[in-house]
Amino acid sequence: QRHFDYVVNMTQNKLSGYLTDLIEAEEVYGLTIDNKDRSDFFSPWFRYLEDHVTLGGANVFHYNDALAGGLGLQIQPEDLRCRFDEEPQFQDEVRSLGLKTKGLVVQATSFDSRKEWDVTSLGDALLAFQSLNQDSSITLIGAPFEADQIQSLYGQLQARGLHLQMALLSLGGVTALLNQSKCLLTVDTSIKHLAAGTSCKIVELALGSADVRKTGVYKDHSLIIEPKIECFPCAHRADGCERKTFECRQAIPGDLAGLALSHFYRGTLDGLHVLAEQTKDECAMSLVKTTPFGFWRKISCSPSDWSFEASRLLTMLSTQRLLDGSHKPMGTDVALHLIEEVYLLMGAMDSDRFSKWLKSIEADSFKKQTTIESMVHISRTLRKHHNPAECLEKMHQKLVTEIHVDEDPNLFDRVRRGMEIDWSTSKLVDNFDYLRQLDVALDHSFQKSEIQHRLIRYAKELSERRTR
Repeated sequence: QRHFDYVVNMTQNKLSGYLTDLIEAEEVYGLTIDNKDRSDFFSPWFRYLEDHVTLGGANVFHYNDALAGGLGLQIQPEDLRCRFDEEPQFQDEVRSLGLKTKGLVVQATSFDSRKEWDVTSLGDALLAFQSLNQDSSITLIGAPFEADQIQSLYGQLQARGLHLQMALLSLGGVTALLNQSKCLLTVDTSIKHLAAGTSCKIVELALGSADVRKTGVYKDHSLIIEPKIECFPCAHRADGCERKTFECRQAIPGDLAGLALSHFYRGTLDGLHVLAEQTKDECAMSLVKTTPFGFWRKISCSPSDWSFEASRLLTMLSTQRLLDGSHKPMGTDVALHLIEEVYLLMGAMDSDRFSKWLKSIEADSFKKQTTIESMVHISRTLRKHHNPAECLEKMHQKLVTEIHVDEDPNLFDRVRRGMEIDWSTSKLVDNFDYLRQLDVALDHSFQKSEIQHRLIRYAKELSERRTR
């Protein structure tokens, strides 16, 4: 039996929890489950992965950030740099193909066929891009074992009048090519994550089970395009598609995506914002940002969404501070960054408009804080009440009325689980175990709303001082 310095459980499932508990180590991170089925997460961030990310809330942290938070780390761009191409043989691999570089690279295939784009739509997008960027090369890439699939796709696209190059490369060869290219158009696959460590710009086309909130491309200023259909993203472990056809493959018009790709490729972001606003009912376009707060977020390219984005930033900031330890001082830098980010998001607003926005957000935050505070009181009296199930049902109705499920999915889940029905009597069962869990969830939500309220107040004071 070996003894280890560190054990990190990054998979967060039952089997890995049991295995992690059996390994002797000085320090343990992540879920452990002992022989009496008692679990421990060793960090609020790992607990958060279990309670929030898996419940599908909209304002969840990227997996990279949640795992880094659990390990007490903060991801720096240099940490993601891919160094494959420093080996001479990979430079030689690209050079031997005689490719034109400095252009667009296309990764169209994935192990999960649900993530692949419809060939017709891909062709439409590349034709639109080619017509607007006639001097740019387009290179279709794949792994050597995909030769037949890539050759077939290459032939279909060429038949439509596209001027393409084809390259079957090792991972090191792909890295070398990306560092010599301007932009990558990719579906959700390993090449997307590899490209985050190169100098290449990235456009991610998210389809099927690609859930960008959790595993989106982790690189500043990347563009993400998603379909706007009810079933997206589908379950990661699902087999096939629940619809008769893969609707998300046709949900993003190829010519629209090609125009967005061209704006992004040439750096005409004003044009991208106009396009995103005009087509927001057809698809969602977002730009990735990881600074200055140290966590990943995607920001809508549609200007009409920017007020919402500013409010969502507040929610994520308060959650981050709670998970890191709400005892930490707020810090002038956090409030100043918040003010600057909101100014950027909502345009060069004047101080009066900014103050009005802060007052509106402050009122909403206070309302939510008051609501959760009353729920904490209800929760504390549930065990004394002659009918706890009735109280639980009232709390559920209050949650539905006052708090959106995306803000606190954990609260909804705890209440839902607690509301078990005895079908012999058609009455709710008094589930005291879940009531205790609900009490903890409410306490965390109250702390988070308190941090958010304090941050807003601090930003408001700083803003008023700066305008005097």
